[in-house]
Amino acid sequence: MWIPLTAILLIFKRTRRIAITLAASFILAIILGEASKIIMAQLRPFYYIHADLLVPPPHDYSYPSGHALIVGDGAIVLYKTSPRWLWIPFIIEALTVSYSRVYVGVHWPIDILGGWLLGSWIAYFTVDMESRGILRPIEKLFKVS
Repeated sequence: MWIPLTAILLIFKRTRRIAITLAASFILAIILGEASKIIMAQLRPFYYIHADLLVPPPHDYSYPSGHALIVGDGAIVLYKTSPRWLWIPFIIEALTVSYSRVYVGVHWPIDILGGWLLGSWIAYFTVDMESRGILRPIEKLFKVS
């Protein structure tokens, strides 16, 4: 959902700034999320608790949840930069995706909380970077006014 949304927002001139902020935030979230997983090295719940998983078992570490990190980050960036009609459905989608990671048995609830906390920090950081003009060179490439 988030890659197509970012691509669609990039098409329209008045939403390009949102798309660039989202993309920058996602890049930072992926880097910090993967680094956090390696540092924390928390095994997934199915290694401790027998469960019939509803999805194929992931082979990386559990904390923080990458899904919760990305959707939380995206939802907060939209909340801070876009109109209500856009961010409300994506907050609902983000909460649903986050819950689903525990439901299908591949994350602990603390993994979700950690993903949202890291994602929120990254979102606020990226929105602040954009407001300070740090993303301006990229915005010029995409002709953002």
